[in-house]
Amino acid sequence: MANKRSSKGADLKIISEEHPEFVGRIANFFVKNKDMVGYLIVGVLAVVAVTVLMRMNAQTKEAEAAVQLQNATKQYTKDRAATSISLNAQTESGEVTTPEMKVEPKAIGAFQAVFDNYPSTHAGQNALYMVGVSQLNQGLYSEAIQTFDNFLGKYADSILAPSAVLGKATAQYNDKAVS
Repeated sequence: MANKRSSKGADLKIISEEHPEFVGRIANFFVKNKDMVGYLIVGVLAVVAVTVLMRMNAQTKEAEAAVQLQNATKQYTKDRAATSISLNAQTESGEVTTPEMKVEPKAIGAFQAVFDNYPSTHAGQNALYMVGVSQLNQGLYSEAIQTFDNFLGKYADSILAPSAVLGKATAQYNDKAVS
């Protein structure tokens, strides 16, 4: 018993021999509707082209946002280092009082700009989260609560959502402790 395999060409030949009226109807359809079929093909190609261009644009925006997020993260590191130096300088000078922030943080604005310009990207999502973290670190508790609420409203399914909930809870606790 040999296993017989038929090729597609052979299958079509059998169909055309056994059902010539079917093949004739298909051929007539294409002849009568050649304009419509042509438009349909052009339409499908246009949809494919637009989809490809949109994906390329999204990838470009994601790349731009990633660069901006990286720059904002560098600013965050500088802000944290400057704050640490400021706090250490006050501690070394013998002051016992709780030091106030001596450095105007630029990272919050940098992260906010990434989010404002690229809200639909992963970098924009991360930037909004980092706005809340930066505000929390600066003692801006009510602002941090609002930012984490905003984040959770927009990105509830994000991998950062549990951290945002914790950040919000920390800000709420500290906001009550300060009041």
